[in-house]
Amino acid sequence: MADNVLNLSTTEFDRPTITIDGDTFEMRAPEELSIKRVRRMTEIAESLKNTDDQDIDGVVAGVSDQLDMVMLDLPDDVKESLTLGQQAKILKAFTRLAKEDGAVASADSS
Repeated sequence: MADNVLNLSTTEFDRPTITIDGDTFEMRAPEELSIKRVRRMTEIAESLKNTDDQDIDGVVAGVSDQLDMVMLDLPDDVKESLTLGQQAKILKAFTRLAKEDGAVASADSS
């Protein structure tokens, strides 16, 4: 019998976690989001590098929206306590996972 090379589930995901002030919170697994959403998150993370003071309000709103998409049940008070830089680090961590998972490469080729 051949070795099983892939085990997929449509109902259970191996979700990564992050720790904020000693509390652990789950991120969505990259495979839970559409390729289009993963691509958009990558674009926002990249846009932070080129943001000037005039664009900051739009970037803050975009980062906040993306954070809501990536994090499962992150309480508002915890989210509001994070700096923009910390929020960006969460998105970058997710983007790194998506690249490792192949979601970003798939998005770039579509």
